[in-house]
Amino acid sequence: MKNDLNPIKTKFSKAYLHAVAAKANLILDEKHLDVDSLGIDFSVYKQPPNDLQGQSISNEVKIQLKGTSVNSKSMLKENENSYVYSLDKKLIRYGNMYLIVVIMPTDTDIETWFSQNKNELIIRKCGYYKRMETDLERGSIVLPKTSLLTPESMLNMFEIDKNIF
Repeated sequence: MKNDLNPIKTKFSKAYLHAVAAKANLILDEKHLDVDSLGIDFSVYKQPPNDLQGQSISNEVKIQLKGTSVNSKSMLKENENSYVYSLDKKLIRYGNMYLIVVIMPTDTDIETWFSQNKNELIIRKCGYYKRMETDLERGSIVLPKTSLLTPESMLNMFEIDKNIF
C-alpha cells in the first residue's frame, strides 16, 4: 500500500509548494517530463514590479521537489537539528537551483496530511530546502531544520544568488 501513496505524496508536495509560493507572490512554472529528466520540476520567478509589467523576468530559481513521510525509514531520518534525506540519484545543478523535500506526517494514515473546515485548510507537515552549490551526489543529503521552506525563505533564494548568476 505504501507505494500507492507516492503519487499522492507528489500531489501534496506540489500543493505545499504552490501555497508557499503564492504567499510570497512568486510565479511557479511546472516543468514537463523532458525537463524533469534533468532534475528540474519547477522554475520560480519573481513578479515584476508594476512599472516593469510585460518585460522579461531575469530572476529564476530552479526546484527539484521531493515528497516523503516521517516514517519512511529508507528515505528519511530525523536527527535533533536536521533531517537526512536519501537521494536516489545524482542531481545536476543548473544555475540557481534548490532541492525541496516536503515531509508528510506518516505513511500509515493519509488523513493526518490534510484537514479542512469552513474556516481553514491545513496541509501537514512542512518542507525543507537545500541550496545546490554543486551537483548533489546520490546518497544522504542533510536538511537543517533551520531551512524551513517559508515565503520569506523562497524570496531569499533570489537574494542569495542575484550577483552570482
